[in-house]
Amino acid sequence: LAYGWSLANLNQDRVNTPGLDLGDKKNGIGVQVTSSASAQKVKDTLSALTKEQKKLYKKKIIVFVVGKKLKAYKISPALTKGVAFSTKDIWDLTTVARHAMLLDVHALKELHRYVTEEGVRLRFELEVPDEQGNYPTNDYDRWEPLVEPKVGDGSAFIAFVGESGDRLDSSAKKKLRD
Repeated sequence: LAYGWSLANLNQDRVNTPGLDLGDKKNGIGVQVTSSASAQKVKDTLSALTKEQKKLYKKKIIVFVVGKKLKAYKISPALTKGVAFSTKDIWDLTTVARHAMLLDVHALKELHRYVTEEGVRLRFELEVPDEQGNYPTNDYDRWEPLVEPKVGDGSAFIAFVGESGDRLDSSAKKKLRD
């Protein structure tokens, strides 16, 4: 949304597709998403690109680090031959946040809505149950507890009926007291 791309999950048909995780064929953008910020991960990604990926994503290849990228990377020019990639294409959350700050209010609101919805979906999809099979997001602990009924002797009800002007004959009042 922030960049106007239509990224598709390339791992839908094959888990852990070599090279890239996301791709936008129309705009020619390919993205590898990783938690590893190492230069070796970037090198492995570039080495794993298939001929088809290089052809489809010829405008830009991005390595997106979920976390913080390194200050500098040294990548062999041989790895980037025939690939639209430079070390400026190694992004992290700060890179995307900087771009998001430049969006107009409407685009920013839409981005917020999307991230919120996807965050909730991912939270449920990725959570692991504890030893008893309970999921952390069940939210039962946030529900209002059930009220425990309190059984009395009826004196409050008798007083209420008496104050409200309702008429009970003496035998009915005796039954209520008993």
